[in-house]
Amino acid sequence: MIIDILKNGHWIPVDSLTPLGHETLSNITSGLYVFHFHPKEKPIFQQISQGGQQYEINSGDHIYKFGKFTGNILQRITGGLIGYNRYWRYRPAENPYALDRNYESDAFETSTTRYLIFDATGLNNQLLNQLENFMSTHCFLPDNRHKVLQPCREFYKFSPDIDAETFLKLAIEAQDKIINFLHNNQ
Repeated sequence: MIIDILKNGHWIPVDSLTPLGHETLSNITSGLYVFHFHPKEKPIFQQISQGGQQYEINSGDHIYKFGKFTGNILQRITGGLIGYNRYWRYRPAENPYALDRNYESDAFETSTTRYLIFDATGLNNQLLNQLENFMSTHCFLPDNRHKVLQPCREFYKFSPDIDAETFLKLAIEAQDKIINFLHNNQ
């Protein structure tokens, strides 16, 4: 799985399947991320609970999720019962086990680009929560995006859509704002 890390104004792709990439990602024990959902051929859906709310993202949509992780980002994506690989599926359901949490799908991996915006290794959880809230409310054009997949609070669509170059500029700006926020609040 590739995770793009923002470093010195550029995306550095890190492949978790290589020993160096896995070690690099495992050593980042907390941080802020953005997942860009962009299913190409088939819609994907998130099964919240058996028989519960389902969120669907259609082919061609561009949805962004802002969040934080502790442990490491690979654990957030693939680990245990909280991993995204266990929640996101293709529509229609891939097989009879598609709603079983023990089943891992590649829908998340093939339908998203994963960005690490800020390495927060060493920060306490209270400060990490403040940074997540700050990123969600002050970065990435908060006035030009709206919540989707209601009632979930973390998924956004930009209006109008943004391209990859614009997203990189916004990510660099967000990283700078986060660093300034840290300097002013530590």
